[in-house]
Amino acid sequence: MDVATVSFALQLLGMGSQVKEIFATMQEQFRQEFDFTAEAEVMREVADQVLPKFGRQIDIPLPIDRAHPSCPESGSLCSTKVLTMERLEGVPIRQYAIPLMKMFAEAHGTSWDELKRILESKDMTKVDLENPAVRRVLRMGEVTEWQSRLLALGIQLRNCTGRMVGGCAEGICKVKPPNWARRSIPVPLNGPRLARLLYDVHGYEIFQLGLFNSDPHAGNVFMMPDGKLGLIDYGACMRLTAEQRSSIAHLLIAIADEDDEAVPPAFWACGFRSKNQDPRLALLLAHVFFNRGPYPYDMNRLAPKVGMPIDADIMTLDSYLRGGELDDIEEFPGHLVMLQRCAMVLSGLALELGAGRLSSAQMLKPQAKLWLQD
Repeated sequence: MDVATVSFALQLLGMGSQVKEIFATMQEQFRQEFDFTAEAEVMREVADQVLPKFGRQIDIPLPIDRAHPSCPESGSLCSTKVLTMERLEGVPIRQYAIPLMKMFAEAHGTSWDELKRILESKDMTKVDLENPAVRRVLRMGEVTEWQSRLLALGIQLRNCTGRMVGGCAEGICKVKPPNWARRSIPVPLNGPRLARLLYDVHGYEIFQLGLFNSDPHAGNVFMMPDGKLGLIDYGACMRLTAEQRSSIAHLLIAIADEDDEAVPPAFWACGFRSKNQDPRLALLLAHVFFNRGPYPYDMNRLAPKVGMPIDADIMTLDSYLRGGELDDIEEFPGHLVMLQRCAMVLSGLALELGAGRLSSAQMLKPQAKLWLQD
């Protein structure tokens, strides 16, 4: 559990007794994160349930505990303060994502450090919306696998051309090659394919297992030499009851299908409450949290239904979400906070991988439908 999540919960509900359930959930998560024997148990449970389904595409290292064949006779190598697990021969996937984000930032007249600072801002009201890169990110649509492969091919051709030009300049013309020819651009991963895989795995955890990792950020995802994704850090997991999974499934399907009449009652069924139970706040909040964030298409589509101006800026949107323009939030259950965190992190990771702005509700919908069918 990180400070950002606690900060998010406080910003969401404001100060006061409304945060009681939030902090009860946080307390349980802190207990798990600071007791590595608990995390080891969760890691093994998730691996045992998920790997039979996704073992050809992902890897989850097992803890070196008493159940592990490599456990020494002296006992488990895991304790409350130490977690020992199998080694993953890979590197954090962010190392592959950063060159792509740098290219994106440079193409829009800014630096990666500046773009990263803006994207990681905890207060969207302070984000510079005039920054071309930020405006492009907010309006970016979904990137297909075909588009991703085309980009990779273009970069490969560009690198090949650069090597030819550099070789001719130095070997034949005896001159210094141009700067672009001396710099090879890393070929990006197939971000859309990897993002879909990550959503599939976490959707399976949410609905089929009822135990999901709420913090699947880029530092916890490894690119393995064999092409698999390695998933680590199960200290921020959340358990869901069958009833919670069903209510969440109905909510995500309603959001994905743009069934605006069904979203508010589905959100209330998940435990969300506001002072007057205004369906407009439930509709707007559900889309911001579990769809694509403050995505212009979604906000403008919903604007007439909630009485919000078209092309509303962040300050205006914030007044409708938290400022009491529509209603005042009174209850936001802890399991929804953790689910929203998972959806937000997966969406950000997809963006880093070059998959564009994905709808978490749409990406999790297949697993939600499977759960309801079963």
